Amino acid sequence: MNAFNHACLVETRAMEDIVPFLKRISLDGRYVLTNKGNLSQELQKMVGDAVLNSHDGRIWGVEIKAEESDRHGNFFFETWSNRKRFTPGWMFTLRADILLYYFIKERLLYSIDFFKLRSWAFMDGNIYKYPEKPQGKYSQLNDTWGRCVPIIAIEKEVGLRKYNLAEQADDSRSDNPPSCGASIGGVPRFMGVRIA
Repeated sequence: MNAFNHACLVETRAMEDIVPFLKRISLDGRYVLTNKGNLSQELQKMVGDAVLNSHDGRIWGVEIKAEESDRHGNFFFETWSNRKRFTPGWMFTLRADILLYYFIKERLLYSIDFFKLRSWAFMDGNIYKYPEKPQGKYSQLNDTWGRCVPIIAIEKEVGLRKYNLAEQADDSRSDNPPSCGASIGGVPRFMGVRIA
């Protein structure tokens, strides 16, 4: 199986878990995936893989990244989509509000405020602490490079929210979305991001 087909398979498996999560956290279960259609390429660059309204009516752009398993305790943040062609990676080009990073085997979903992540990475220069490496999991045409950043570093320095989707699947009959009504210090939160 080539890298593209393998990536499609991983994405399909991940979305089987993530779509019910998106339904539960969005207003009336409404969301839009941006992966097909005439506008898909532009929408994915601007808002990510999905658009949804939170329960307060705010619109959110959501980028979804998935890996088969968390073998090393790192996130892979793409800095070059194709280095040989000078094509920047999604850490530079994406304008989503939220990054959802999912590990299929563990069924763990991490939610990160993408603006805070980019500020931490580039304005504060923290991403440069981690060496840039070629994507080495799969053989592919693109010369993809990125930085492997420990999950714990992002948790401590940027902040994230972690969801166990195996537990959420067991609670799928609940009328309460996983983050609705949740607040920290009286400020409502949606997927770990302040909304007020």
